Formats: sequence, C-alpha cells, structure tokens
Amino acid sequence: MTFLVATTIICTIFFVGGGDACGYYWREFDGIIPPDALPAGLDVYNKPIYIGQALYENLLIPAKIYHNDNTAYFEYGGKELTTKLNVKILCTDEPDQFEWIKTNNSHIREITDRFLVQGGYHPSSSTYIGRIRTDGEVLIGKVLADNTASEGLHVTQKGTARSFSSFEVLSYQAKKVENKPEAKDTVPEVRYTAVFT
Repeated sequence: MTFLVATTIICTIFFVGGGDACGYYWREFDGIIPPDALPAGLDVYNKPIYIGQALYENLLIPAKIYHNDNTAYFEYGGKELTTKLNVKILCTDEPDQFEWIKTNNSHIREITDRFLVQGGYHPSSSTYIGRIRTDGEVLIGKVLADNTASEGLHVTQKGTARSFSSFEVLSYQAKKVENKPEAKDTVPEVRYTAVFT
C-alpha cells in the first residue's frame, strides 16, 4: 500500500531591523472569521465576503468565504466546488494598503507599479486574487494571467462557474518607511512553517 504524504515547507526570512516584511498573511480558517481578515466586498445580503485559499489537487486556489459560513467556495474545471478542509483566509493589520485595480486580460501584465497579490498556485499561470460586481454582489475568484487558454477572472455564483475578461485585481502597496541606518550586526530571523496535507 502506498501512502502519499505531501509536505510543504514555507520558509520566510525577515531581516531583523532592516527587512521589509509583507503586510498580509494567510491564517488557517476554522469556520470563524478572524478580526484581522480582509473584507473584499459585500454579498447580496450586505454582509462581508472574505478572500480564502483552498488546497485542491495540489493547487492553491483563491476562494470566497461568506460571513457566518464555514465553507470556502471556488471555481475549478468550470464548476463550483466547496470545501471546509485545508482552507486559509487572507488577513492583515494594514487594510488601507490594499487597492483593487480595474484591468482586463490584455492589460494585467502592464501593471508594474503595484504588487499584485498572489492568491494561489497554478503550474502554468500566475494566479492572483480578483473580483467583479454583478447581480448585486461581489464575486471573488482566481485571476489567471499567463495562460491564454484560460486567462481571466474565474468565479462562481449560485453554484455556477463564470469567467470574465474585465475585472478588478487585488494589489498591495507597502507603507513607505523612513530610511534607518543599517545595523552592523543584523542577523536574519528565519521562520519555518510546516504544512502537512
């Protein structure tokens, strides 16, 4: 009998005193929205929708998480899929540093003055977080940017997969920090997080 254990080691290096840490992070989602979760819009009931990330078939896929719902909803293979397992939620202490940029399939690669937030992993495409407002709610999903066969925003609505060529993509702009004199004995702090699936 063969057992497959997928282990992902995420190593992030922060230089103490001189580094520039990212202002957002992914938390495990256990069905409860943490207070630092980044709202991405409102649903048809005027309740917040949050940005999730689901692990599915060795891919990380951007997902939407509704207020008071412990399920992540995401598009894969032209269908809406759901999961309560292996889900993360996007969090930040700096929500004012995020901006939604209007773009489309042709112009997303021209956005070079902002950091587009990576929302997942797809082997043949850059995967960002996107949204669109339609039918009275905001839909969150994945933006595939380098794969011409399936590029665009992929979302779900009422159990149905939908694709859009014009959409908004999430960007992050770090606060400008005044230059500090470099410490001579700056030692990097290494943080390891092991994720077992």
